[in-house]
Amino acid sequence: AFCGSPYYLAPEMLVGGGTHDLRVDWWSAGVVLFEMLTGRPPFAGSSADAVYRKILFFSGNVWRLADGDLSSEPDA
Repeated sequence: AFCGSPYYLAPEMLVGGGTHDLRVDWWSAGVVLFEMLTGRPPFAGSSADAVYRKILFFSGNVWRLADGDLSSEPDA
């Protein structure tokens, strides 16, 4: 059974794999900091699944950007 808020769930926890390290804690701390500074969660949606999709989309694009793989053109 899953217990917790979808807003603070790290992408590594969503994709599974069973092993997690301190990165999931840093992710959650970043979400808390964002919410403290802005008054809203960084990922919101009408359902938990919508929040999960936004988290996975964001995290995938951040890693692509870090690798220099993300085009500035959305259609490219």
